[in-house]
Amino acid sequence: MQQLAINLSWRPCLDDQPIFSVNGPPGTGKTTLLKEIVAGNVVERANLLTQYQDPDDVFLRQRFQDGDKVHRGYSQFCWGYYDFVDEQLKDYGMLVASCNNAAVENITKELPDGVALLKGMKPGEKEEESIGRGLLEVQNLYQLERADRETYTIWNQQQERYESQSYPDIYFTKLANGLANRKAGEWDRWGLVSAPFGKMSNLKAICTPS
Repeated sequence: MQQLAINLSWRPCLDDQPIFSVNGPPGTGKTTLLKEIVAGNVVERANLLTQYQDPDDVFLRQRFQDGDKVHRGYSQFCWGYYDFVDEQLKDYGMLVASCNNAAVENITKELPDGVALLKGMKPGEKEEESIGRGLLEVQNLYQLERADRETYTIWNQQQERYESQSYPDIYFTKLANGLANRKAGEWDRWGLVSAPFGKMSNLKAICTPS
């Protein structure tokens, strides 16, 4: 029934009939089910994004309507915002909410966890050779020490100036570890794929990353 819920949650299977609830007692895999749905959504969205030759082609710059600054913006430095060219891309946004379940917050912290991700892709002893090779191939994509480096502009507080520094990058890895308050030698986040909100301490961490 878990697999059925995952299959029905994906938009191609829905036929505009959304799921109301998936119920189960503790320990039956509801949290794991949510993670599978998130992973499925990421893959489906990635399939749409492969239609574009350049990442910039996905976005369309829009103008605000009621601002009192240049071009009706709300700030002289930022007079517009970016929207998706294809409205279908918006169908894959995800918000997980709960009034009393810490597991929901844990999901957003676990998804960017590179250590857990690599551990989950480790081939088992009885794994078929072809599957094991495939898992190792995918693992290599998430090995931080093998990742290409991306240049970021960083504010040097001591010297009061901006400096360009390069960091290993898989998917906005520097930003993901900054949000988690990780230092360069302690990075364990592979990418910026999710973030915990809700309580004020989480919101402050998102707004003022290290």
